[in-house]
Amino acid sequence: MQKYSKKTFTWIISMALLCCGVLNAKDSVDEKNIKQRLQIGCEFPDTTVIQTVSRKLAEANPELEISISKIKQGEGVTFLEKGILNMLISDTEAGKKFTRKFQVFPFAVSAVKIIVSSENTLTDISSEKTAEIFSRAIINWNEAGGHNAPICIYGLNNSTEAARTFETMIMKTAPIYDKILSVSSDKEIASLIASDKNGIGYSGMTNIKSKRIKTLTLNKTEPSMENIISGKYECARKLYIITVQQTEQTKRFMTALNSPSGNEALKNSGLIPLPPAKQ
Repeated sequence: MQKYSKKTFTWIISMALLCCGVLNAKDSVDEKNIKQRLQIGCEFPDTTVIQTVSRKLAEANPELEISISKIKQGEGVTFLEKGILNMLISDTEAGKKFTRKFQVFPFAVSAVKIIVSSENTLTDISSEKTAEIFSRAIINWNEAGGHNAPICIYGLNNSTEAARTFETMIMKTAPIYDKILSVSSDKEIASLIASDKNGIGYSGMTNIKSKRIKTLTLNKTEPSMENIISGKYECARKLYIITVQQTEQTKRFMTALNSPSGNEALKNSGLIPLPPAKQ
């Protein structure tokens, strides 16, 4: 039989009672027992960045126990209210609705760029035309202002943040063509487009250098860092850290996320780090 310390046993029982509704969130575990625990909920489709930052933070602070739970989109605030989570990582605008109850900190931007073959004569595309292409309402480039050739479409699978941003900001209520070839990374998309002069795809902001692909302006706006952060570029949205109140543990995590290694992890996932929010 596995043995637990009194501290661990108390925490397990308290969390069980909390989930059953027997205890109130504020009564579930006293501060002495949870002060070294950080319960993070993540509404992202891909938790790689959060796991990377958490692992490095835990390695530097052995006394800090971090757990990450994948939460269904839109349900995280309920777990914050009940005290089951200390922190929610969200890719929705929901945080703005709860600013009086929660503390909301934007920490990165998810943006998507539209890419085609460098042989394509098109230089700009509208959000509306892009949605029509990916729903197969448009099937020839000449319907979008380009050359006379069938359009081949490529996308990212739903486990990527870029796919969710594309569907939210470009497709909106329009369905993506169900037979689209979907891959799991920006590099794979770039490789497919580079070998298909009639192809079109989208990717996060991963820096991929290739003379065989080019990025289109969207609604005559370049996906530059300045345009993305200012909100001028339309296919972009902010990502948030949401807490009920800041603790020493949540501050440590935010500091780690804003560190050079944290920013590097964000960039490697195609995200754009924002300047540290005032805590």
